[in-house]
Amino acid sequence: MVKLDNRGRFLTASLDKTVKLWEIDCTKDDDGIKDGPNLLATFTNLDKRWIKCIVPLDEGSFVRPTDDISISMVKVMAKKTAFEGPASMQQAAFERSIIQCSGAFATSSKNGKTIKVWEMSVIDDKTDDDSKTNKNVSKVCLVQELEHDSVIEAVDAAEDGCSIIVGDVMGDVFLWNKSTSYLSALGVTKSKQRWALTHKFTWRGDMMVHTGEIFQHSITSLCFLDGSKFVSGTKEGMVQIWDGNNKEDKPQMVRVAEEPVSYIQKLLINEPNVEGFSVCCDGGRVVALTVKFEGNDVSELDAFPVNCIKDDGERRVITTMKEIASPRNDSRMASLIVGDDNGTIHLSQTELV
Repeated sequence: MVKLDNRGRFLTASLDKTVKLWEIDCTKDDDGIKDGPNLLATFTNLDKRWIKCIVPLDEGSFVRPTDDISISMVKVMAKKTAFEGPASMQQAAFERSIIQCSGAFATSSKNGKTIKVWEMSVIDDKTDDDSKTNKNVSKVCLVQELEHDSVIEAVDAAEDGCSIIVGDVMGDVFLWNKSTSYLSALGVTKSKQRWALTHKFTWRGDMMVHTGEIFQHSITSLCFLDGSKFVSGTKEGMVQIWDGNNKEDKPQMVRVAEEPVSYIQKLLINEPNVEGFSVCCDGGRVVALTVKFEGNDVSELDAFPVNCIKDDGERRVITTMKEIASPRNDSRMASLIVGDDNGTIHLSQTELV
């Protein structure tokens, strides 16, 4: 599950090979009861295997005529009025119809070697056949396929949606960047987005290593930090810190556990030249780390164990981890919500000093 925008839309991927687009509707009905999540669209046949990784690239726009006025709303309403007349807007307002529902995301499947980039657009009730066969308010279109030689294990995207990092079973990380050509900006070409492979990051350099050692370095998780820096987790419990601007050096590495690093969450730390992130491992261990940079080099690395799950003698598998705002607004206080495979939510606060 990933957040798509600040309007309450999010995406989920499931074992039935579908991706669903949801909206958290906080409006109240006539009885004063808030509605729950609304299913906006179900996208099927995106891949032959179930979707393992999904990352948002562009929040797009989401417009109802009854929403608060915004630039996106004005543009969409003006276009709809020009093409369909003022009566169409009155009808959309009366029915609370969604007149714009766009965005972009990327997916990879289980044991797949391809990243698929998708774009969403609203379904026109009058012209689209999709509106007659299902209740989707949005449709999806495959924009580009990013091919790799090895099985993809982890994917993440930068906050601006212009960069994608992909980790594979061989322990390599690939950086893809979105480019917009002059012709596409003028609308001469059909697509405005084209992705190009920029660099391949590898921990082994030019060394010849044993196959077993390669698979121990298999990438299991990825997370963008600020700027060009990012973090990867490996199958053997190592965390690798990379600088995208320094493509020749090997990463700074630190061991956090004996089990694979299953998830990495960026932490918001308001200190110059300091980045923070938390990692969780298959064995239930959670560690928060802070990294201080001098230029492009790591000058200081600190690790802080996080006690998220009570020690009751049972092994817990962490299924999700998110940071929340610290109640004390302390830049050195990490507040995490962790969910485990027992259906329990845990709240933990750790001081990063």
